[in-house]
Amino acid sequence: MTHEKYVVRFSPVSKLLALPILTSLEITYRRIAKYELILERLRTMHDQWQEKQSYYEVMCESLFAEVLVHVQRECDQGAGTRHTELLLIQMKEYLQDHYREQVTKEELGAAVGRSPNYTATLFRGLTGQTISDYVHALRVKTAIYMLRHSALNVTEIAEFVGYADPSYFYRIFKKLTGEVPTTYLADRESVRK
Repeated sequence: MTHEKYVVRFSPVSKLLALPILTSLEITYRRIAKYELILERLRTMHDQWQEKQSYYEVMCESLFAEVLVHVQRECDQGAGTRHTELLLIQMKEYLQDHYREQVTKEELGAAVGRSPNYTATLFRGLTGQTISDYVHALRVKTAIYMLRHSALNVTEIAEFVGYADPSYFYRIFKKLTGEVPTTYLADRESVRK
């Protein structure tokens, strides 16, 4: 399992000042259950700031407000029980090991010894993502790495990460990254030169 640390510096917008996490003078360290969701929002903010398209500042403020609300809600709810944290770890490990396959809530429930509906509800409640959304994110993350660092073409990578239909892979990839896979192939070529 990898460890990533992100530090965000910002000037709070007036309405955000109502959030208790922003009024504290202490540095906050927190393990976030909705890590992937928040990371995706932060990456989108970074992309918006880099590209500087029209209204990018408004977009970044909105995305950051969403991130802060998710974090504040988790703080308000308190730490999850050790039992639910362990279940989430088990579910994520199972998905990490099986993301290339078609994973159903029934299979995930069986893997953690819970009913399918309970598993799906708990997973979404803790991560802010459906099982399917999480699997797509894992696939795209792997695909990005492979696009940059392997010798495979887009169709081969799509098939490797679990998409039998390359056009569906393109749609999911574009939806999650805002880019087409061939953009990352260009990165591969520039790294080799």
